[in-house]
Amino acid sequence: MTYGVCAPDLEFAEKAIAAGFDFVEFGAGFVLDNTEKIRAAGIPTPRTNLFFPGDVRLFIDPTPYSEIARSRIAAAASIGVEVMVVGSGGARRVPEGEDGNARFADLVADLQLLADEYNIRLAPESLNHTETNVGVKLAILSGLLHDRGLDFTADSYHILKESEDFTEAIPFLPAHVHIANAPRFAPSANDLELLPFIERLRTVNYEGTISIEGKIDNLTDANQNLRELFSKA
Repeated sequence: MTYGVCAPDLEFAEKAIAAGFDFVEFGAGFVLDNTEKIRAAGIPTPRTNLFFPGDVRLFIDPTPYSEIARSRIAAAASIGVEVMVVGSGGARRVPEGEDGNARFADLVADLQLLADEYNIRLAPESLNHTETNVGVKLAILSGLLHDRGLDFTADSYHILKESEDFTEAIPFLPAHVHIANAPRFAPSANDLELLPFIERLRTVNYEGTISIEGKIDNLTDANQNLRELFSKA
């Protein structure tokens, strides 16, 4: 496993690496705006999150998004990003009463053709009903993506928020993992509610990247606790 943390800025990222994390995960927009600074700092950045800016709308009054996507994918590729998580809850919302899950999966398939030009894989994550009405159940989203030959991100917080069973939510090997507990804090070394999540990752033979996406009080403790937690499952 490789352990990282979602970082809001360069200062936090540098502290995270100093605290022992293997990598950091920036937002795709931050990477676009700070490509040279990230490269100069030499910060390992194999993953990004968010993907679309907050004012993009893919299905309600659709915003032209192809060039936005290309610019972010190109910037990410230039600093060595390999997987881009697609969250962007507001962007993917559909009109109330519609089922947008298949539409979203089809759109990601089109975007993946673009990402293929840069050797990047897109890996949407499930969110929760307070953020969007598309892709709130990973059991559904992961299947739709898998059927199209696409990847997904398994996010423990969102799975817990939607009261999903970990086995049903993660039927296939994910491309990336976000981890936090139900209150959305970084895991403790004895986070019992997350042990079944980690056990499920072991069952599907996951050995990839893990990013904390939650509140962190102390980066050094968070790094040590995460590694210890995974050693127990």
